[in-house]
Order: sequence, then structure tokens, then C-alpha cells
Amino acid sequence: MKRRVVLLAAGILALGSIAAVAVARGDGEAAAQTPSDTKKNDSTSAMRVPRRRPRDQADLVERVTQGGTLGYGDTTPLRTTASGSLTTTSEVGRSFQRGDLVFSVDGRGVQLFYGNHPFWRDLAA
Repeated sequence: MKRRVVLLAAGILALGSIAAVAVARGDGEAAAQTPSDTKKNDSTSAMRVPRRRPRDQADLVERVTQGGTLGYGDTTPLRTTASGSLTTTSEVGRSFQRGDLVFSVDGRGVQLFYGNHPFWRDLAA
């Protein structure tokens, strides 16, 4: 029983070695040649270098066309507790982040603040 397992393993190993050599040699023509064929075709070397085949080269591209309109979403009204005359405003379509100056009232800039907690304190320095 052990002898059969050893012989089976040796056979599989031999077949794997033959397949690896065939793959390493390159194309099917070079792998199919016997050493005597190689000597007939090339007298300087016992091993023939496999020929390189040209490969197609292209970019992978997929395009999808959709109809629609791009935008920034719904506008949000801006509320403030500042009182006085509006002296400057930001340009139309500008996006803001926290702390940006949005407009000025009586020459003093008004910053944008937002979040989960109400902003109820006076910011006097």
C-alpha cells in the first residue's frame, strides 16, 4: 500500500516537472522540439530561446451617458441675529465652511457657525 502511494506521488511530481519545463520554454513550437531538432535548427546552442509574440495593447474604457442637471442641491436660508446695515455680501454661488466670513453688518464680518448644539453665547473678547 505504501509503495503504491510513493509511486503515485513520484509520478505526479514527474508530470508536474515536465509541465513546468514546457511552460518555462515558451510557445508550443519550442516545447514540442526534441534536442535533435534543436541541433538541426541552431548549431551554436543546445537550447532555443522562445520567440516573443506581439501583444495587443489597448485602454479599458467604459462610458455611460445619462441625462440630467448637475447642481449643489437646495438653497438654505441664512439666519442671523446681527442687527444693522448689510455692508458686504459674498459672491453668488460660493460655498462656505465653518468659520468663513459670509457677509458684513456695519463693516463687521459675520462668520458661519453650524452644528448640533445651538450657538447661544456672546463672543466678546
